[in-house]
Amino acid sequence: MDEEFQRLTDEELVNMYSNYGDPDAKKAIELEQNRRHHLKIENKARTANNVAIGSLVVAIISMLIAVVALVKS
Repeated sequence: MDEEFQRLTDEELVNMYSNYGDPDAKKAIELEQNRRHHLKIENKARTANNVAIGSLVVAIISMLIAVVALVKS
């Protein structure tokens, strides 16, 4: 049943949620919605971490260039 819900779009999932009277089906649909929501949050966090790591690399390279410039002068 969970695999069935994973193939649906968000809109289809919401439509099914409103049509199901079975509490177990509603619970499965809610779990799938939560899984998708957490997956989106995880992807955003991963992107933010990648940006932060990239910024750190740029800062370290800039610092190394500054140190080399000071040593040469």
